[in-house]
Amino acid sequence: AVLPFFLLAAAAVKLPVQDPSQIFGLGILLVLLLMGLARYRASEDVMVIGLAGAALLQYAWHTNHFNPMDSMIPLCWYAGFYFLFTLFPFICRKHIRTLQPWISGTFAGPVQFYLVYKAVSTSMGTDFIGVIPASFAVISLIGLVNTIRAFPKDEPQQRDRLALLGGVSLFFITLIIPLQFDKEWITLGLVLEGAALLWLYGRVPHIGLVYWALGLLGISFARLTMNPAVLSYHPRTDTVIFNWYLYVYG
Repeated sequence: AVLPFFLLAAAAVKLPVQDPSQIFGLGILLVLLLMGLARYRASEDVMVIGLAGAALLQYAWHTNHFNPMDSMIPLCWYAGFYFLFTLFPFICRKHIRTLQPWISGTFAGPVQFYLVYKAVSTSMGTDFIGVIPASFAVISLIGLVNTIRAFPKDEPQQRDRLALLGGVSLFFITLIIPLQFDKEWITLGLVLEGAALLWLYGRVPHIGLVYWALGLLGISFARLTMNPAVLSYHPRTDTVIFNWYLYVYG
């Protein structure tokens, strides 16, 4: 399963392929074959391999041949890979027995997001870059709602599915702040993400949400206490209480 993706990635690096349609089209075909194995042969572990292989192929081409002046075709392919992995567990949910398809479908968002972000930011600028994580967040939230409706609460894997989709949804929602803003807003975004994950843990008691939240809050704490640049974010003003220190440190 891994070898064809490595061969395609090598071709994407070595050959002067400005239009990735043929290589990405073959990559889509390989992913569909792996999805067939997962659906009809119960080899669901290959879905994680498929996501890793598709990511390797796309990143190999993007790093070597992406042209900001001709970004629409790559963006369409990136979106195609994203929706393919995201929709598969929902379409085949009656035949899926393990979490691997849900894991690959959920993490396809962060994997494809970076490619979409780099393509849009280099070709169209970053004035309204927050629209990209907002769009990913909406799709993840739609998946979360459909998952709640499709499975009973006492289903053994339901807690893991909700933790995956809920965590990624909150990740994209909070990512809007550091991408659209800077300086203390980045720290504030990390804090809000950690708090949101702990809130989600109250509804979906999965220990992974706690570890993720503590990691984000730990990074936020380090940025506020061990980062000397925090004292030079803004020039000192005459406002005694109602300044940015109050709401960020508070």
